[in-house]
Amino acid sequence: MGDEVVLLGDLDPVTVLLRSSPEAVYQACARCHEEAGDPYVLAAGCEVPPGTPEASLRSMLQYAEDAGKGE
Repeated sequence: MGDEVVLLGDLDPVTVLLRSSPEAVYQACARCHEEAGDPYVLAAGCEVPPGTPEASLRSMLQYAEDAGKGE
């Protein structure tokens, strides 16, 4: 596909973000990033459902911050 393609997503918004622990969310972020490679845009596969725990979103943000530092 060329070297200028950026992949986005694909966290399952219900199974991962709504129903998983913050630790599982972080691990899912890492797995998606590893599978996609760099560059990569961390995102849900579609709309994040109402009621998604704040801790899940914070875990996603924490992964993005850690990945940006090369961790």
